[in-house]
Amino acid sequence: MKETEKTSRINIGTASIVLILLLLCLAVFSLLSLSDAQASLSFARRRAESVQAFYQADASAQKWADSIRGKSLTDALSLGIVPEGASAEASKDGSTIILTIPLSQGQSLMAEYRLSDECLISSRIFNSEDYAIDTRLPVWTGPDGAETGTNTPS
Repeated sequence: MKETEKTSRINIGTASIVLILLLLCLAVFSLLSLSDAQASLSFARRRAESVQAFYQADASAQKWADSIRGKSLTDALSLGIVPEGASAEASKDGSTIILTIPLSQGQSLMAEYRLSDECLISSRIFNSEDYAIDTRLPVWTGPDGAETGTNTPS
């Protein structure tokens, strides 16, 4: 009888497939990392702009407070250096003056100045515009008005 010799060969096809899958995984993970880095950079830039706008508005509020120090209510409202785009108004009881400075993204800085103490007593950010969430889901469901429910199967 004839003896068959078994020779062990390296299957080059299997090694190639494993290498291709490994390279594909590395490419996908590198693209995901790049996307995440771009999103983080975008967020950091928006945050930096927001913080910068806040500190500029806060500095304007401090300058305004210095400009009305020692003045009466009517003089403070008429002679105070109100920043551009801002508004100053007296409280209902007339003991404080409220300065509102608009910021970005629907927010404003509100600084409250007490005339008796001649100092700012509060400074805070608030939403000056209503935040409306879009709950519509405009999904195309087919031709000829199918999205309104007029095209129903028979």
